[in-house]
Amino acid sequence: MSPQRSTTNNDLLPLPDLPPELVDHVIDHLRGDAAALTACSLAHSSMRIRAQFHLFRSICVTPARWPEYEILVKKIRVASRIRQAPNDEDEIVPMFPAVTKLDLKMVDQTVLSVPLLRQVCDLNTVESIRMHICVVPTMAFVAEFICSFPRLKKLAVSDLFARDTFVMKLAANKAIDGPVPTTFRPLIETLRFPSGCTLGESMHAHLNTLEIVVVCREDAATLSALLQDLGPRLRHLYLGVEQMNEDASLSDPLTLSYNSGLRTLGFWCLKLHGDEGRPRPSLAWVPRLLTGLGSPALEHIYFRLRAGGASTADLDTLDWAAVSDILCERRFDGLRRVTIEVLRGQDMVDVLWPYIEERMAGLHARSIVRHTHVPSGI
Repeated sequence: MSPQRSTTNNDLLPLPDLPPELVDHVIDHLRGDAAALTACSLAHSSMRIRAQFHLFRSICVTPARWPEYEILVKKIRVASRIRQAPNDEDEIVPMFPAVTKLDLKMVDQTVLSVPLLRQVCDLNTVESIRMHICVVPTMAFVAEFICSFPRLKKLAVSDLFARDTFVMKLAANKAIDGPVPTTFRPLIETLRFPSGCTLGESMHAHLNTLEIVVVCREDAATLSALLQDLGPRLRHLYLGVEQMNEDASLSDPLTLSYNSGLRTLGFWCLKLHGDEGRPRPSLAWVPRLLTGLGSPALEHIYFRLRAGGASTADLDTLDWAAVSDILCERRFDGLRRVTIEVLRGQDMVDVLWPYIEERMAGLHARSIVRHTHVPSGI
C-alpha cells in the first residue's frame, strides 16, 4: 500500500500521493473560477500555493481598497517581526507574491509609491500594468515608476494627468520619459495609450504592439514619428482616429510605409454616424493608410465599426469597395483573416452585412471575412 501524505491542522483529509505536477495541472484548469480555486486553497496544503497563484495573479488598487491593503501590510509586518530572530534583518514579504497584473484606478503618487507597492506585491513578477485616471507629478515620474518593474511587458494608460500642469499652470508635457538606469531597460512589448501621450525613445526598445487613438493633428504628427521610429519592429497596431470637427485631414501625417513587419492591423473607432451636433466623420484615411502599407507578413486586418445612431444613409461612410480592391492586391496574398466587428446598431446589422459583402466580393470569395456584432459598446 502506497504511503499517504501526512496531514496538518489545516488539512481536513489526507491526500493520496500524487505527482505534484498532476495536482498543479488539475488546478490550472480551474483558473478563472474563483470559487473552485478558493475551495482548493482551503482543502489541502499541497493545493494552496498553486490555487493562490491563480487567485492573486491580478489585483486592483483603488482609493477604497488601498486603506485595507495598508492595514494588512501592518499586520503582516508585525507577524513577520515576531517570527524573526533578534539578529535577523527585516525582509520585505509582499502580501501577494504571485501578482502578474496590477490595475491602478483613480490613484495619485501616494499610492504609486514604489516602497509601498513593494509590500503589496513582488515588483519582479509584475508583467502588466493598467493606469486609469491617475494623477502624477510629472511624466518623468511615470517613467521612473515603470522602471521599477523589470519584467513589465504590457502597459495600458488612460486618462493620465500631470499635477504640475494644473497647479503651476505649466505647459503640458505628455512624453513619458526620464532617466533610465543603465543596468535596466524597460521590456515593454505591448502599449495602450491615450491620444497625445508619447513614450520616450529609451522606453520602447522592445515595443511590438501598439494601441492608440488620435484626436488632433498634433497627435497624428507625434504618432507618425513614433511609427517611423518603430519601423519593422512593430508587429501589431490598433489605430483609431477621432474626427471632432469638419477637418478630415488631421490624419494626413500618418503613414504605415515604415512598418513592413506588421502582422495585425486594427482600425478602431470607425464611426459611421457623427455624434449629435457634429458632421458625419470621414473614413477616407482608412484606404489611404492601406494603400501605403507594404507588409508581406500581414495576416489579420480588423475593422471595428461604431454603428450607434447610424442609418442606411451612413452605409457609405467607409468606401468598402476601395478597401476590398486594395486588400485583393498580390502584396496581401498572405492575408488570412478580415474581421469586421459592429458595435451597437442592432437595426443596421441586417442591412450592413449584405452591403459590405456585395462590395467586398473578392475577399468574401476567399472565405477570409468574419462578421461579428456586439450589441453594447466597448
